[in-house]
Amino acid sequence: KALNNEDCVTISNAIDEKVFYPKTSIREKNTVLCLPRKNAQDIATIRKIVERKIEDVRFQYADGLDETGIADAFRRADIFLASGYPEGLALPPMEAMFSGAVVVGFAGRGGREFMIDGETALVSEDGDCISAAENLISLLSNDTKKEDLRDKARQVVMQNYKIDDLKMRLKSFYDALDGKIKE
Repeated sequence: KALNNEDCVTISNAIDEKVFYPKTSIREKNTVLCLPRKNAQDIATIRKIVERKIEDVRFQYADGLDETGIADAFRRADIFLASGYPEGLALPPMEAMFSGAVVVGFAGRGGREFMIDGETALVSEDGDCISAAENLISLLSNDTKKEDLRDKARQVVMQNYKIDDLKMRLKSFYDALDGKIKE
């Protein structure tokens, strides 16, 4: 039996909350984590602008880490600078949110599904380093906004991207598919 458009199912990525989780006690205030493999020149530009305005900021770079290492880096970071674009559904910002880091930067288009500007993250148009730096500066000097974004982001990703939920959606999909094949 042929499948029609009504039978389409969207299966999104998911994050393993046993690996990515917050640990407030190790979070380093005003530490900004960057992944230099994603648009390193943009990161350098943003950093230069931010450091002219804010003295109490520390940029850290994570590269070549395994899943456990990057999860720990996200837990330690206060803020994650999302520099990846273009992206489908950007996993690093989602992993950062799961781990308790506030996300600032670029959504790479696909990240807009969970990076909601002003609600769950501070988002700039891809490549707009001035806007990203301004967002980062405003966040570094506003702990209340930082905590509000952190809380809302964690709620959104926990509600929509847990691995157990993905497993249930996949099982439901295959069960329905199996039923269609038997028809």
